[in-house]
Amino acid sequence: MDSNTVWTVNDYMDGCIIGVADYSNSHCIYERIFDEEMDKWSENYYLTPISQVDFSVILHDWERWKKWRLDFDNNQRPISDWKQGIELEVIAKKSSNYRKAIQHGIFIGDWRYCEDMKVKWSTPIIVRSHNFVTTEIVQLC
Repeated sequence: MDSNTVWTVNDYMDGCIIGVADYSNSHCIYERIFDEEMDKWSENYYLTPISQVDFSVILHDWERWKKWRLDFDNNQRPISDWKQGIELEVIAKKSSNYRKAIQHGIFIGDWRYCEDMKVKWSTPIIVRSHNFVTTEIVQLC
C-alpha cells in the first residue's frame, strides 16, 4: 500500500470523517462511511474525484481555516469569529463521479493542520462505473 497525500480534514470525530486526499493520481473527496448495524464509524470511505478548479477552491478555504485555527489556538480570535467554509458534500454531490469508489483507509499524522499527513488506501472494495459495480483497480478520472 502506497501512502497518499491528505490535503484537508474538514471533519474529525475519532478519525477523519470528510476531507480531500489523493487516490490513483486524482484529488478526491473522501467521506467516512457510518456502519448503521454496528452503530459506529467504519474504516471505509467513499471517494469522489474532483476537478482541479474545485481542488483549488477547497485548498484556498483550507488555508483560511488553518490561519483562523492557529490564531484561535494562540488566543487571538474567539470561536464566534469563525465563518463556515465550503461544504465538501455539496461539491461531491455535483460530480458525475459521486462516490465512485469505496476504499479502506488508514490515516497517519496530525489531522488538525494536515502537515505531512498521509493515507494508505487498500485494494478497492467497490468501484462504480456506468451502472455496474466492480472490484477492479481503475483510474478514477
